[in-house]
Amino acid sequence: TCIHDDSLGEPSCELSGAELSSDKCGSNLTVREVFERITTHNQNLAEQDSFSTQSLRLVFRSRTVQNMRFVDTPGIISNKSTGK
Repeated sequence: TCIHDDSLGEPSCELSGAELSSDKCGSNLTVREVFERITTHNQNLAEQDSFSTQSLRLVFRSRTVQNMRFVDTPGIISNKSTGK
């Protein structure tokens, strides 16, 4: 979710998800911190040769965005040759 917020000088992020450990979730995160945490989560899933059906929730607040919501649906299209 993107939220327009004129009061912010720098973007601010909130990240949460059922499969994220408490040290990976948080608020007032930088974009870089969120990128690193999501990348680590995806690498852990790749090492297990799996993907998750659990959602990650990201709220991005900035003065440079419009209010909008994104929905990603991973796993809807599978690779039939590998069964993944």
